[in-house]
Amino acid sequence: MNFSITIKDTIRINADRETVWNFTQDPSLRSVWDRTVTKCELQQKRPQKVLRLKMLGGILTDLTYKLCRKPIKTSLKLTETRSWLFKGGGGSWKYHEFDGHTEWVQTNTLVFRHRLMYWLFSKPIYLILEKMTARSMRDAKKLIENN
Repeated sequence: MNFSITIKDTIRINADRETVWNFTQDPSLRSVWDRTVTKCELQQKRPQKVLRLKMLGGILTDLTYKLCRKPIKTSLKLTETRSWLFKGGGGSWKYHEFDGHTEWVQTNTLVFRHRLMYWLFSKPIYLILEKMTARSMRDAKKLIENN
């Protein structure tokens, strides 16, 4: 059994998808709009893009891109995760353009290290992650639309 939680959220941004992509995919801006990320650095560009993230709670992880189809979709896996609670995860971001607006869909999954941790923490972590994802997406929307 996989002991994981998945969050999915969507927001509509008044900008074309190229603009939304460029902003949300820029590692130097990640900690500006995503409060769960305290530091984000590009580790490698090829053969796969890899970002190193330092997150709230002291979690360190690498995001290894499995798919990077600008400006349509990304898909990635958490690798080299250093956390007492999580062993990995992944996600995808999709960008759909409609009449000059972009619908940004974010799906994120976290996998717990142990069944006990999942049973104890999955509900509160789910609620926190859901809230933080929505807040981060709203913050990105405000910054993109105000530029």
